[in-house]
Amino acid sequence: MEVMVGLEARFSRTPDGKVWTHSVYHRAFWNRYLTAFDRVGVIARVTEVGSVPSDWRRVDGDRVWVAALPGYQRPLQMARSYWAVASRLREWRGRRSAFILRVPGHVAHHVQRILLSSGQPFAVEVVGDPHDVFAPGGVRGIARPLWRELSVRALRAQCSRAVAAAYVTREALQRRYPPAQEAFTTHYSSVNLTSECYVERAVPVREHGRRLLFVGSLETLYKGPDTLLHAVELCRRNGTPVTLRLVGEGRERPRLMRVASALGLEDFVTFVGKLPPGAAVRREMDESDLFVLPSRTEGLPRVIIEAMARSIPCIASGIGGIPELLGPDELVVPGDAAALARRITDVVSSAPRRQAMAASNLRRAWEYHEPVLAARRQRFYEAVRELTLSQYGLSPEGHHVPSH
Repeated sequence: MEVMVGLEARFSRTPDGKVWTHSVYHRAFWNRYLTAFDRVGVIARVTEVGSVPSDWRRVDGDRVWVAALPGYQRPLQMARSYWAVASRLREWRGRRSAFILRVPGHVAHHVQRILLSSGQPFAVEVVGDPHDVFAPGGVRGIARPLWRELSVRALRAQCSRAVAAAYVTREALQRRYPPAQEAFTTHYSSVNLTSECYVERAVPVREHGRRLLFVGSLETLYKGPDTLLHAVELCRRNGTPVTLRLVGEGRERPRLMRVASALGLEDFVTFVGKLPPGAAVRREMDESDLFVLPSRTEGLPRVIIEAMARSIPCIASGIGGIPELLGPDELVVPGDAAALARRITDVVSSAPRRQAMAASNLRRAWEYHEPVLAARRQRFYEAVRELTLSQYGLSPEGHHVPSH
């Protein structure tokens, strides 16, 4: 049986017909679905390009194909592409495939409308929270409150109508976006941590550990890099000489560099740019003393789990599923630079405290080891397959089951 997966990613297609990405959604990502399905169709936005950078990776390949939608980016482009997207999606109306929507997202909302209109079942993988995404400070624009209200309503409706729902949190997202009472539900992170991602034992911390690290997209201010810059300035002004490395790229980088300059941080903040996932990011983590992610919105951030697996002390916002990873003394209120500066100062000033945090983080990170999560994902995908076949009136072999 085929599974069609709708998600909010944007891909690029070269003249030879190959589809490419610089995100985590390259060909290897889709192997998880192929453990329960024969083929994967990826429903995503695709932009036609002449070439891609050498470090980009293929999306399509053996048993994986891309169902391309127009590659819109901004709200105006989205509005202009509405009918083209709807027309493309109607091609799959009545298709006897399983459908899994990675929500929230505009693409998933489009797909859901088509499926509901034709009575086709679908499942959801809930990987984020629009209530936080569109909170003040993360997205600019007068339409932000409206987008927040509409997106929250849409996600609640999707979860309540899905035949199966998987969440990246154990409890947080489930409370805000409850599944249907009869739906199959579970939880697992999208993080893919193999044994090489872990250190064997808690790493001894440095006595004067003042090197901070941030890893995240700079496309928006969702991850709170602006808050972190102001916190670093407060730390240094108050006598805690921390330094910061920001790993990530995006359209907000020039603005953030101007903020760093205005705060007098040119010699203490390094904008590293985007690094390939894996070993390069792990090296940055291993050379740091404290990982900081003051996000304004999160589901269950994989980057924190990756840092925990390297036995790095972490501070993050107490939103989404982050309280399921870190203790109360490691959490801060989003957007509060002063509180973040105080928490950073408290942590870097105490080597014993950082050592205890490092050991605790490593223990918790093992709960997200790939074999543990793979078993939950497998049960979810098998449930989606069986529930879909049942609603289509098909047997496991794909034949129609006679009614009695």
